[in-house]
Amino acid sequence: PPAYDPQSHTLVYAPAVWARLPQQPQPADLFLPVASHWRLPLPALLAPRWREVAERTPPGQALFARTLPEQARAMLGRIGQRWLARHPADAPFTPGRLRRAWTNLTQILGGLDPLLVGWLSGLWPEGHYPPLFYTTLSLPWLACRFEQALEKVGQSLGLSLDASQVLPRPLLLMGSVYHPRLSALRRAIRALARAVAEAATEAERHNALTLLTLYGLALFMGLRIGEAGRLRYGWFDLEATWRGDPLPWLTLSEAKGNRFTTAARIVPLPPPLLPALRVLLAEAPEKPLQAPAFGFVTPRGRAPATPERIAARLRALEVPVPRWHAGRHLLRSFLLRYGMDHEGANLILGHQAAGEEAWNPYRTVDIGAHFHVYRRLTLALARLLRWPEGVAGRKSP
Repeated sequence: PPAYDPQSHTLVYAPAVWARLPQQPQPADLFLPVASHWRLPLPALLAPRWREVAERTPPGQALFARTLPEQARAMLGRIGQRWLARHPADAPFTPGRLRRAWTNLTQILGGLDPLLVGWLSGLWPEGHYPPLFYTTLSLPWLACRFEQALEKVGQSLGLSLDASQVLPRPLLLMGSVYHPRLSALRRAIRALARAVAEAATEAERHNALTLLTLYGLALFMGLRIGEAGRLRYGWFDLEATWRGDPLPWLTLSEAKGNRFTTAARIVPLPPPLLPALRVLLAEAPEKPLQAPAFGFVTPRGRAPATPERIAARLRALEVPVPRWHAGRHLLRSFLLRYGMDHEGANLILGHQAAGEEAWNPYRTVDIGAHFHVYRRLTLALARLLRWPEGVAGRKSP
């Protein structure tokens, strides 16, 4: 159960799933330290009651008696009997139904991230693959989202559920222990761009530009290294349009859990990567649809850019590079932090629950709006990462 801090009137949560995660410290120069708990503020309506209980409880003892759950169930039973006498068609009151009601209210009316709702209520939504540790979000940001959700629910119910009158939360980070440091990413990107600029031959420049572009697919699109190594020429459509507007995109086959687009997902290509992608795809020696999209020039000829070759070339750089999968953690955190909602982030990363896919024809999801927000945010991410411009100015072999 959460611990109560009477000084700030917050509940301190330590998610049980944390025990199954890799522990800190990760390499301090590559990854951010992450807190194993978060604090969420109590609504103003409840703070006096919790304060009263805390004041009469000796330090170190449990805030509530062990018999409280039984007392609560008995009280709900009495209330439920009176309610059913008036409304015999309604379902009886139970703790489980109250938790489900809270889950639905905070998620549907409050707009709170379903993953955070599931952790707080203990009702983890079935089929939701991406747990919160795929992101790294600041504690004030989480608390602010929680406050906003409670305020919206309170307005709908006519209750004072304002939770903003609490002390400032510490700037802790909750989420992935593999969230890369911005400084580490910038060092790696500078090393890759320098390799392109200082290449002595066209073959060396081609290989460096290929590696930089593939690493960009991890940072801007969240591609796993296996996905990047399996990319095919025919999966890229640089002339695609969406409702009449240009929208180059990538169709990823064999994606997880999306039965509404024949097990594939469409992701717009980030504008910062388009110049290099146009050069590399246009200069590919062979262009059958299922040919590898990217390759490295070797003394024995062109070798497909497999995950093993990509990883080996990254290890050969002069600076250490955070693990490839950290690109997914970075992207999801960035999208959520700067305005994309939970569903939009999952649409881009391919983490959608069964039956809740954006492409589901029985749902009314504005996919184009998600695409528009995503492309705009990739431009902001490029500025944050100091992604190099003009590296694709010369043609590769």
